[in-house]
Amino acid sequence: MPYDRIADSGIIDDESDVAPTQSWLQKQVQMVKNKISLQLLGFIAGALLIFDGVVGIFFGSAFGLDAVHVLLEMVMVFAGFVVLMIEGADKLCTPDDEGVAWCQLYRGKLFHFARFLFVPIGRGYFYLYISVMLLAQYPDPVDLGVFFYMFFFTIFCLNVGYQTQRKLYELKCEFDCTEDLNSALVKTEGFVENEGRMITKVQFEKWAREQLSVIFERNELDAAFLTIDADQDGFISFNEMEEWWGHDI
Repeated sequence: MPYDRIADSGIIDDESDVAPTQSWLQKQVQMVKNKISLQLLGFIAGALLIFDGVVGIFFGSAFGLDAVHVLLEMVMVFAGFVVLMIEGADKLCTPDDEGVAWCQLYRGKLFHFARFLFVPIGRGYFYLYISVMLLAQYPDPVDLGVFFYMFFFTIFCLNVGYQTQRKLYELKCEFDCTEDLNSALVKTEGFVENEGRMITKVQFEKWAREQLSVIFERNELDAAFLTIDADQDGFISFNEMEEWWGHDI
């Protein structure tokens, strides 16, 4: 985690208190991770999967693909749209006059029917499955190229997912009951005043950091918000927090 954010949170006084705990290499890796946007990588991954599938469907005969492989390419197109819906929706969707993005409804339905895709670790394993399917189509050059990117994306997603899952567990352990959760949330600036008692992603990060000393990095914050925001409207309500707190994952 960035030392300046830790210092700002009041947990430590300056960077020198934590610098000895990490090597130079660990610092560089952490810095690179903080600069890479998982949502951007996901947007690219989804676009590549759709491109790979479309090429296979329309030009598969030139590569000697049979009907089964063409069917796999159709699955890749579907998987690409799923990845775009989850990871790249913020880049694809712009709210209409009523403030609702075109894919908000569909992402909410996906959350309902395939919740594991919105759990950081579960999403990483789904991407690993897609990577294996791509590798299984060797020696198709297009599939092989997309596989290498998807495998890198999968490893990065699993790493972020592990860190996010751990911090969400720490957050959940701060409360013994929903009354404790409610008492902590009402202290959040803007929570009570907002209609429906909702908080934004920025308010959620500030609440976790200042009141509970749980610090989410950018990618971890995006992943955590996806996990809790059940209707995928960009806000977390108390009911959604309560449902997340009482859920096993």
